[in-house]
Amino acid sequence: MRSSSSSRSCEETVKSVVLACGCENVGALEEDPLGYFSNGDVRERVEDYLGLKNTVTFVGLLTTNNDIVKKVAKNISGLIPAYQVEFPFPFPFPIAMAVCHY
Repeated sequence: MRSSSSSRSCEETVKSVVLACGCENVGALEEDPLGYFSNGDVRERVEDYLGLKNTVTFVGLLTTNNDIVKKVAKNISGLIPAYQVEFPFPFPFPIAMAVCHY
């Protein structure tokens, strides 16, 4: 199943920010976003790159995007009774939670 263009855009934006702020091993971001952003050095680099105000905005947008995906997934699972949506991580968006450490 191909991801939507907005999902790809969000993913590419996150990758771009991570690369622009000097973080390495972007492949690990795809494997374990929560673990990747749990790294204090990564969080610090992102905040240094974006600044406090933009970091808060960035995290807010990621959280909003995640909330929308969560609602859509739950509605889809409601249409298929035998299928239950289980998320591999707690909501809100793991990247947002890990980045926003205030």
